[in-house]
This record gives sequence, structure tokens and C-alpha cells, in this order.
Amino acid sequence: MEIVFSVKVPAEGTTVQVLLLCPECREELQMAKGRATVRFRCEKHGELGTLSVEEFTEGLKQAQKTIADRYGFGKLVRINFIPAEPQRVN
Repeated sequence: MEIVFSVKVPAEGTTVQVLLLCPECREELQMAKGRATVRFRCEKHGELGTLSVEEFTEGLKQAQKTIADRYGFGKLVRINFIPAEPQRVN
């Protein structure tokens, strides 16, 4: 299963925003965390798959290292997850 990490670093560099995106349409993924798994869903493509907590944690560590190296932070960055907003229906 593939997940795209999109990173936004503001000019002051105090907060890093990381979005988890669908690899096909680049829309933000919905995430559901259970005790042992993390499930990912795209509004357009439906269920993308499930990772074990260990697999997801390893992926996050790799993303943290990449972000720290790319933006010169010198250490791993802390990532907080904010759930994607539900799509609004007009």
C-alpha cells in the first residue's frame, strides 16, 4: 500500500504540517486507528488498505527522518495528526 506524505513548512519553521494523501488523486486520506491497525480511506477511491501499527510507525519514522534531513532541522520532527475535515455538502 502506498501513501503520499505532503509536507508544508512555514517561513518561520516552527510547525511542520504533514498531510497523508491518496497516491492517485492527491486528496487527503481519512484515517481510522484501531488497537493493532490503521485503516486508510479515500473519498474518491474508497478503502485503500490497512497497515499494522508497527508498519505505520515505521513509515512515520522514515517520513520524520526525511523531513528533518530535507529541511535541515538536525533532529526528527514531531508529528501531530489532525483528522481530515469531513467533506461539506451544499
